[in-house]
Amino acid sequence: MPKNVEKDRFYYHEDFLGSPDGRAVRILSEYFGPLRR
Repeated sequence: MPKNVEKDRFYYHEDFLGSPDGRAVRILSEYFGPLRR
């Protein structure tokens, strides 16, 4: 995938991640992050 398309993804945007809409992404990352270790 081209780099410019990757940077348009919402999980790169701190404003989105800090918003109520980004809550599901934060919760999933807290769950799946430790499983990768």
